[in-house]
Amino acid sequence: MTSGEFSRPGRRDWAVLCQIGSQASLLVYIEGSAKPAVLATGSFDEHPRSEEEARGIRTVNWDYVARHNPGLKVGVEPKACVEDGQGMGSSIYCYLSGKWAKLIGAD
Repeated sequence: MTSGEFSRPGRRDWAVLCQIGSQASLLVYIEGSAKPAVLATGSFDEHPRSEEEARGIRTVNWDYVARHNPGLKVGVEPKACVEDGQGMGSSIYCYLSGKWAKLIGAD
């Protein structure tokens, strides 16, 4: 679980990685909303060989997002985004212009 101002400044939103069996989903709860956004669902290895191979989420700032997505232009930069990673790869999810956008993360 991680938190940040994902939807707009001054709000405390929460991102949670929820697992059922071998499937896991990234859910983001926007402050004041009872229903989460489901951003990514996929297989989940319950017994990874190393910590590096484990799936995890974290909050990242806009500088990190811009470094992995050169040339990305947005009207208002979010204060924080969610990175969903497993092994050496990841995807970044940012709330841009009122909707969630999937961006390139670490390779």
